[in-house]
Amino acid sequence: MKKLLSFSLAFFAAVASFAQNPCNCEVLEGNQTVNKTLVSTKCYLLKGCYTVKAPARLGIQAGTKIFGDKDSKGSLIIERGAQINAQGQETLPIIFTSNQPVGSRQPGDWGGIIIAGKAPNNQPGGEFTVEGPCTPITAGGTDPNDNSGTLRFARIEYAGIAFSANNEINSLTLASVGRGTKIDHIFVSYANDDAFEWFGGTVNTKYLVAYKTRDDDFDTDFGYSGLNQFGLAIRDNNYHDVSGSNGFESDNNATGTTDLPQTQAIFSNYTVMGPLSCNATAHAEFKNGAQIRRNSSISIFNSVIAGWPTGLLLDGQLTVNNANVNNTLNFAHNILAGNTTPLALGGGATWPAGCSSTLSNWFKGFGAVACKEIGNETFPGIASLGYRKTCTNGCTDAPVFRIKPSSTLDSGGSFTEPQLLDPFFEVVTYRGAMYLTDWTKNAWGNFCADTTHYCPAPSNFRTSGVEEVESTLGAVAVPNPTVDATVVSFVLAEGAQVEVAAFNGNGEKVADLANGFMSEGENSVAFSTANLNSGLYFVKIKAGKKYQTVKVSVTK
Repeated sequence: MKKLLSFSLAFFAAVASFAQNPCNCEVLEGNQTVNKTLVSTKCYLLKGCYTVKAPARLGIQAGTKIFGDKDSKGSLIIERGAQINAQGQETLPIIFTSNQPVGSRQPGDWGGIIIAGKAPNNQPGGEFTVEGPCTPITAGGTDPNDNSGTLRFARIEYAGIAFSANNEINSLTLASVGRGTKIDHIFVSYANDDAFEWFGGTVNTKYLVAYKTRDDDFDTDFGYSGLNQFGLAIRDNNYHDVSGSNGFESDNNATGTTDLPQTQAIFSNYTVMGPLSCNATAHAEFKNGAQIRRNSSISIFNSVIAGWPTGLLLDGQLTVNNANVNNTLNFAHNILAGNTTPLALGGGATWPAGCSSTLSNWFKGFGAVACKEIGNETFPGIASLGYRKTCTNGCTDAPVFRIKPSSTLDSGGSFTEPQLLDPFFEVVTYRGAMYLTDWTKNAWGNFCADTTHYCPAPSNFRTSGVEEVESTLGAVAVPNPTVDATVVSFVLAEGAQVEVAAFNGNGEKVADLANGFMSEGENSVAFSTANLNSGLYFVKIKAGKKYQTVKVSVTK
């Protein structure tokens, strides 16, 4: 009996360990005080607050997978003065995700990523403590060109924890990060709090995606003044927050004072789709496509806000004055569509005598020369916008937000406004996040995180797309290249148990094609590629002790 008890305890300990670290990854916890590089041939598990201390640098190779531990609220912290060098690739993104298995992942499974810098903010003394449960992290300084490193082509899934009121970790928190930092192609999905939040700083970004966020998609505070172009937010009526869920939410600071620097971030070419994009009614916790409040002066250009209870809310008298008297809050060449109430004032604000006589006239550009608003349009429904697809049908029908030619959106974009003359902005003629090219494709974007398997397959059934063929089965795929489907054929010298699966270039399984006994002779399996992005895929065949990999090129 003692032996049986000992075995049972060992077994359950092993099960518990597997549940916490299902992929048997290297654990990252505590402080990193020297330079370190995470490599794509391994995976990593964040436990607790893993903090990169100044002046250390954390490098992350393209294709690396990093799991956030649920029990310890794993989080990655880059202190001010430290740097991250995470340069994924379009076909080999860096993946930060939950350590829970498929079917059990939920928003808030782990903390998220915090990057702190030395750029200005409007907090007393120019410094503040970043929200969250970790050892106090200080952000802020006087260097607008501060460099916290690079984060490119990365996915952040199931992150964000609200520990208490105003004490939260977002999926990606940028705290006084300077414009010397490079941030682009970041895909956040299933964020439990905000997908992206900027607390002060000057960092510029391009190509951001917020998918199925609970709270706010793009939140700006503490005097953030960076430039941002090409962003996409897609909401799901099942994911919302008691604090009120918004697309854009912007404050000058927590109390709406006139402290400087003022929040004056600029956004262009954003598509922010609310719950009414695909539902007849919205949950009561959904509020605004853009809520600009507390003396913020952010400006939005060439963008689409669609499917929200309220499209644009100017909240509070100081905010309204920024729009109509100070002319620092600008809203031009935008489209509001399918919102129950397109325009509204909040916080007891009234429309003052300024550049325009009414909120509606300001929006339409009817006013004095000082009014910069022009080219805005409203539509009662979303269908008229001309998107190729606006709703999802699970993971088999991922959203596509390219604009159809000759639609409402393929023209009307303008970059003549003074705030858009910076060479950072790419001059395009369309409004919204994208035109004919879907820049979320080619593996770095993933609308199907809830069904994606990330752990490597057992060593006898390799997932790497570049290993040598160990023995031949005469396997071929026809047609190859393919658009919608191909057939993989192979020959067995004798009957055998056969496993066939398809993987993308990251080694992530995209389809199980066969698992069972097959007879001697020629056999074949069908591989449907209709819902896959363009790129190179690898069909792995294991038949008894024989293996072969077939490369399949998918073109759209």
